[in-house]
Amino acid sequence: MMRGFNFYYGFHLIPIIYGLLFLGGIIALVVYVVNKLSNVYTINKKMTNNEALQILNKRFAAGEIDEEEYKRKKKILLDE
Repeated sequence: MMRGFNFYYGFHLIPIIYGLLFLGGIIALVVYVVNKLSNVYTINKKMTNNEALQILNKRFAAGEIDEEEYKRKKKILLDE
């Protein structure tokens, strides 16, 4: 009689294990999606700063702004 009880006792853990695995999968999926979205935001921000720096360089080369203004704006762009 005790042998049957011990045999079925292990089967009570199976739903708990599956539940934990499912919950872990959901958490991993959320972390993955958030990580991908933050990387896209970072890449887009770097590209925007790079484009702004190119425009600033062209304006300085064309003589539209002086060296002091160029250095000030360049510092602002590179600090972000």
